[in-house]
Amino acid sequence: MKYRKFLLGTIIIFGFLSFIAPAKADSAKREKCYNSSLEEAVHMRAIQSRLMVAALSCEGAKARYNSFAIKFKTHLADNGKVLNSYFKCMAGKKSRHHMDKMITSIANIAANMNSDDHESFCEEADEIFTALEDIDTEEFGEVCSKHAFLNASILQK
Repeated sequence: MKYRKFLLGTIIIFGFLSFIAPAKADSAKREKCYNSSLEEAVHMRAIQSRLMVAALSCEGAKARYNSFAIKFKTHLADNGKVLNSYFKCMAGKKSRHHMDKMITSIANIAANMNSDDHESFCEEADEIFTALEDIDTEEFGEVCSKHAFLNASILQK
């Protein structure tokens, strides 16, 4: 299962990379658009999507997801602004389309992880919920990075 998660994540990320890290001609634009918060924003979005899939498929996870969304609503909104800003800079009027594609890709990876091994997926989601319940909101980014299932280091300059 871990190999399939890695392979799936790699395939999606390479598709995402074709937009995030375009050809050398666009490297100056990428430099201009890159924000040091971007990697953490991708991790946060990945965790949010993973927990959303868990809420829809794992017993007892819906209430925990709702608590998560309330507790971290400011961080989730700020994360959305970081991603939106990046995509606006890179794609202009098509930014929403590209951002939606990325979010859908991340959600699809989470859904595939769930269908590959539902029991393990729910156990891992339970561990993430517990970790998030036990922290102050300032530690959200750190926990998301620790539990990220996508390697966002490709987004670095």
